[in-house]
Amino acid sequence: MCYVLCNTECASHGLSVAEMDASVVTLRRLAEKLNAECVELRRRQEHHGYIADLLIRERADERDFIEVRSAGQDRIFTGVKFSGKRITL
Repeated sequence: MCYVLCNTECASHGLSVAEMDASVVTLRRLAEKLNAECVELRRRQEHHGYIADLLIRERADERDFIEVRSAGQDRIFTGVKFSGKRITL
């Protein structure tokens, strides 16, 4: 999920530094309780304060990862196909 932190009365008005920091801390606490991580994508200053975009995503289980090993020589490219698309490593 992506959250935008700003003044709800007027979306073009941001929050003060103290309000923004408190809101980010609250959102991070909520994410921790949900076993998720909260990443601040960007924070920008508007005319009347700051607006921030934050991403909350569930932490991946260790078993969800796949190890891919690939080798190549000289000008030969190796790749793996995912969903019909070739990805060069």
